[in-house]
Amino acid sequence: MKKSFVAATLLASVLLVSCWPASSSVGPRVSTVSKSVESPSFGPASAKVDVRVFSDFQCPACQRFHELIEPKLREYAESGKISLSYKNYPLPQHQNAEGDALASLCSLPSGKYLEYSNGLYLLEKAKMNADVSDAERNEIARVVGVENLDEFSACLSEGWYLDRISQDKKEADALGLNHTPSVYFNGKIVDFSSVEQFFSILDATISSAQ
Repeated sequence: MKKSFVAATLLASVLLVSCWPASSSVGPRVSTVSKSVESPSFGPASAKVDVRVFSDFQCPACQRFHELIEPKLREYAESGKISLSYKNYPLPQHQNAEGDALASLCSLPSGKYLEYSNGLYLLEKAKMNADVSDAERNEIARVVGVENLDEFSACLSEGWYLDRISQDKKEADALGLNHTPSVYFNGKIVDFSSVEQFFSILDATISSAQ
């Protein structure tokens, strides 16, 4: 019993920590070839509960959210209970974040977004805020089975989907986002401090939407 209580307390405490924007001298990537892509989405678009997750791959709190909450959250989408979409909000102080966001979108055409995102989170966790290179991002694509590696590399170097990232940022700003991860249920931000509380709020939202 004591061990379970300690584990629950530690879990709540790590989820209370978020990543907050800060000023930075990191320069933005520049798009030389602009193409359109939709946000990664799962579950039926007709679901009565729309869940949007804004995250930053380099953010430690987002890495914990990915480990502790996202797998079960995707189960909700697969069962048709929610419509789930992933949005990018790379924080300015994170030198890898925009490149990571772009790389994740570059994996979309091959249908490897989930596998690629998982690889990115693992890499960022291992790097502990050290620089991530495009060569490393390309290597993740190879490992997870992205079919056209030349196309993936071109997408990354030419910034094909940087406009999508800009649109995500504008959407987040309009919603009043001020930290990552930020999760919205039907446009309302979710305030939670543990896995259990997160899914309790989600279950209540689904029930009230029926």
